[in-house]
Amino acid sequence: MIDDLQDVEARLRREAGDGDVDAMCDLGVLLAVSDRGDEAERWLTRAAQTGDAGSMSNLGNLLRLHGCPVEAEPWLRRAAAEGNLGGVFNLGVLYEDLGRAGDAETLYRQAASCGHAGAMTNLGNLLAGAGEGAEAERWWGLAAGSGDLDAIVNLGRLLSESGRETEANRWYWWAAAAGDDDAAAWLRSRDITPPDPESFGEPPSLIAIDHDDYHAEHIGHTADGRQFFLTTPFVPLGDEFVALFLFDRAGQLIDAKVDNFGPRDTLDDNARRAVYETRLCELGDVTFGRIEVAPFAVERFGIAFGLIVRDPDVGEDDDVWAVELQPGNYMAFFEPWDSGIYDT
Repeated sequence: MIDDLQDVEARLRREAGDGDVDAMCDLGVLLAVSDRGDEAERWLTRAAQTGDAGSMSNLGNLLRLHGCPVEAEPWLRRAAAEGNLGGVFNLGVLYEDLGRAGDAETLYRQAASCGHAGAMTNLGNLLAGAGEGAEAERWWGLAAGSGDLDAIVNLGRLLSESGRETEANRWYWWAAAAGDDDAAAWLRSRDITPPDPESFGEPPSLIAIDHDDYHAEHIGHTADGRQFFLTTPFVPLGDEFVALFLFDRAGQLIDAKVDNFGPRDTLDDNARRAVYETRLCELGDVTFGRIEVAPFAVERFGIAFGLIVRDPDVGEDDDVWAVELQPGNYMAFFEPWDSGIYDT
């Protein structure tokens, strides 16, 4: 693993030295997580000065973590103004650090509405602290659908404190299956044998989807490097939708456009087809092909949409992690997560 990281760093240094902005940003992040903050700041500053919003967000967050909020805020504000979800979220974190809870909540709501799991979790934390448990539960539930472990544990705690022990057990089981020791200890305190994480495999951080002529017909990359997935979710015996999901090059959701066409028995198929074609045309020049994206969940029309993580069933040692395209569950993914294939 160390040799692999050294090879990655060497490649990024070559590409960054040749002026590749993405490589500068990635190198800065790699150096930051390797506790080489000063050099990370230099590369991220160089990338941010080109106008790259992701680099602005990463630089601002690095400065925040280094105790420099005054220097961090302008970069985060610029990233947020560019529509970078990481910038919006990190600016919210900065404001929460500074005691500006109202401003933080506004930013968390903005990022959470676009599917940012960390923002959903932090928003739930603020709401729970303000005594708004029902709304906190909703946001934590959506974040859990993205696989956010903090949200999963928070849900378990909230439900337990509300006397909903059976529901709490499910979330603590999920957290323990993902390797959370505190969740496992909580289960043991209730005389529940916690799951062995190794028996379930790993929950996914990224899911590969190979292009095909069926449900994955319209997936691929835009000219500017974003990934996209155009699809037609549905609620069984309910409404039909057209959904366009957009991701950054790292696979994080950055936008979700969902159109509702009502129940199937009254569906105007020509109207749906026209919107589908419009959404595809809006992407401009695209290349159809394999994508690698993170699980996510967003709420539209009171319904959870996304590639939503399904945890192993409580007490079922032979169950496994899955990711389901919802609503409709018409694509299901299992390990190995890089296989690119799905079940229907």
